[in-house]
Amino acid sequence: MKTRCAIVTTAWILQAATGGVFLLRAQDSGITNIQLTDRAIQRHVKRMGINLGDQNYYDSGQLLKNLTFRNPGFEGLTYRSLIRCGSATASSCRDENEFAAWPAGFWSGAQYEFITGKAKGHTGKVTDSTAPDTKVKGGGVLLQFAAMSPSPSVGDYIAVRKASSGGAEVGWWTKSSGGGSFSTELADLPAGTAGKQALRMSAGGAGQSATLTSFFDSLAGHTFVRLRGQYRVEFKAKSVSGNPLIAVSVARLGASSATTVMQSSVTLTGEWQRYELNFGAQEDAVTPGTVQLELAMHGGTMLIDDVSLVQTDGSPENKTAFRDEVVRTLQRYNPGVLRFMASGTGIGDGLDNAIAPVEARQRPGYSAWASNQEDVSYGLHEFLELCEMLRAEPWYVAPLSYSAAEMKNLVEYLAGPPTSPYGSKRAARGHKAPWTDAFPQIHLELGNEAWNSLFKGESLEIPDAYGTRASDLFQAARSSPSFQASKFDLVINGQAVAAGRNQEILKYTTGQDTLTVAPYLMSSVDSFSNDEELFGPLFAEPQALSSTGYMRENYNAARGASHPTKLAVYEVNLHTTGGAISQQALNALTPSEGAGLAVASHMLLMLRELGVRDQMLFSLPQYSFARGDQKDVKLWGSVVDMGVSDRRRPQFLALQLVNEAILGDLVATVHSGADPTWDQPAVNQVSLKKAHHLLSFAFAQGTARTLVLMNLSRTAALPVAFSGVNAPSGAVRMRRLASAGISDNNEAAENVKITSQSFTQFSRTAAFPLPPHSMTVLSWQPPVMTPAYEP
Repeated sequence: MKTRCAIVTTAWILQAATGGVFLLRAQDSGITNIQLTDRAIQRHVKRMGINLGDQNYYDSGQLLKNLTFRNPGFEGLTYRSLIRCGSATASSCRDENEFAAWPAGFWSGAQYEFITGKAKGHTGKVTDSTAPDTKVKGGGVLLQFAAMSPSPSVGDYIAVRKASSGGAEVGWWTKSSGGGSFSTELADLPAGTAGKQALRMSAGGAGQSATLTSFFDSLAGHTFVRLRGQYRVEFKAKSVSGNPLIAVSVARLGASSATTVMQSSVTLTGEWQRYELNFGAQEDAVTPGTVQLELAMHGGTMLIDDVSLVQTDGSPENKTAFRDEVVRTLQRYNPGVLRFMASGTGIGDGLDNAIAPVEARQRPGYSAWASNQEDVSYGLHEFLELCEMLRAEPWYVAPLSYSAAEMKNLVEYLAGPPTSPYGSKRAARGHKAPWTDAFPQIHLELGNEAWNSLFKGESLEIPDAYGTRASDLFQAARSSPSFQASKFDLVINGQAVAAGRNQEILKYTTGQDTLTVAPYLMSSVDSFSNDEELFGPLFAEPQALSSTGYMRENYNAARGASHPTKLAVYEVNLHTTGGAISQQALNALTPSEGAGLAVASHMLLMLRELGVRDQMLFSLPQYSFARGDQKDVKLWGSVVDMGVSDRRRPQFLALQLVNEAILGDLVATVHSGADPTWDQPAVNQVSLKKAHHLLSFAFAQGTARTLVLMNLSRTAALPVAFSGVNAPSGAVRMRRLASAGISDNNEAAENVKITSQSFTQFSRTAAFPLPPHSMTVLSWQPPVMTPAYEP
């Protein structure tokens, strides 16, 4: 590749990293000059973060080394929810939500705590609960309890918390014949176990059998986990009666037959023992099919506990609970912040359960739309270990159902000495030193989208109620002797498109450091007949949001709070779940190279224009999302898979490049010359006058310099040149994300990729070509000089 463009008589010839050649007529080929300064716009910037996301057993959400993660310890259920009283008496509260899924008696025996209103702080036990009546508006679950004074009022919120035994088989698939059965064992448990339950399997009679099965990698037509290497099935078991024989097998199920990977039989003894079954697997070319771990028994009654299927010859450097492929992917992204928000499990958890070993963890639920939870996801301890390995700041979503004592204990677990009660719990899990020693800062966000009825059961949709709850829990956190203001970032969660609502929350909140929102792009698309209708508004929207849109309004709301409040982004990506867009256009938009550029420009603009240092892409896993109209949209995951093709979506690649560039301070660049713009007409709810085709973001640390250049023109290559004492020259490295088509993606093949080139004699004054719809990162070290930073 040429290091610069040659100016010829009638045209400039621009050579792109993709190998394409672009011809620009001389009269159309004005150069944009980019002056690099030493004026710091944002100091001490941080690499872009990412959401770790939900674990599942079927797509890229298979995160843990234990591939049978759903309920490995056969534990019971813990459930915590928030209910708003639609009517109330001195001894009752009726939920205003008549559509909740909780049956009669579900909350009987649960502990309750009023968290808002005149009865705030009153605690006790629910004596009875009814089922909702969907025929009556506001006829939700009726909670009954001993009469209290003062009485609760309409609109008060009550937190209800319960833990129940039983259901040991939940999270597994069970099959029995001839009268075989499954039940929960509470008394006879393995020595030293941290759990409270085991599973009893009975099949002692003639013709009886009982089979326990775990399935994973089960999304039809796709493979996300390839078994290659050495593996071990491990479990604890004992015979209770008869001579039980258990047959253990691992197989990949095909359309018409199964490929057995491992098969073995174990005769049990009358004492609890640990059984380890080792085997090798070499799935080089995998025909998609579900993997099945099966434990089939007959001949008696047995107890079983703590089952795992893990690879044993993985990376010795990876001491975390997460698969090597997941860790390697995150290392490539190199996040500055990693967010823990397990929407299906974690936001209904209690602190003691969240920090318990995974085989002892109960299945945590919260949702008003369900009455059971089948999975045990990764816990807080496992998450923090991963953050420590990645050198990423942890961002933990603390459930709104936490009590004040739990919030205070959370701080002690994170920052207390090993001699403190919760510091000792941390040390018992293998981390003696406080977690605050491992990270510059730990972020504690209160609830996930408390405004969102999708999460009802963990939502506080009334601004003053959420603000009051945040104040109470933040006060509890700060009251801990282990709290260090410089080490913790206390975060309230707002709705990006409702800056006015966020301003209301801030009126009622004290003790917060940060307001966080999720400014997704292209939520609804109705115009999609060509690339310009798709990508013109997509590229303009980030510029509009940061300049005059709702992100600017949220910035002003945070600045106008009663005490200093930062603005952060807890989730961001495309969100094309609405509109009449066709399936073909969805496929061209959400996983495209253009989408990657848009998200990266959005995050960089929010950093530069609004000072948003903490930002997290949503998310690492999730192959696709089924819209309400049954169209399939390639959201929210930023990878296609981890460990099979290892293809990353353009959002991942673009932010990988951004994270390679981010260092030190963000310094100002000044554009002059052509600096082309376009007027974006009102399409897909976006309009903007003079949207910029060229964006530049420069970073400086010591003598090191990096520059991110974006050409957002959908069709034209654009030339730039550089000026200023810190402009790139001499030895310069270029990394570029570009593709032939703006809708190119990596779903079936690696069409969008990062390319590299090194220049030995880079000329700052010669026209440097930027291909259409591309991102280029230059890195170099200019002469040492004293920065002229603004005070």
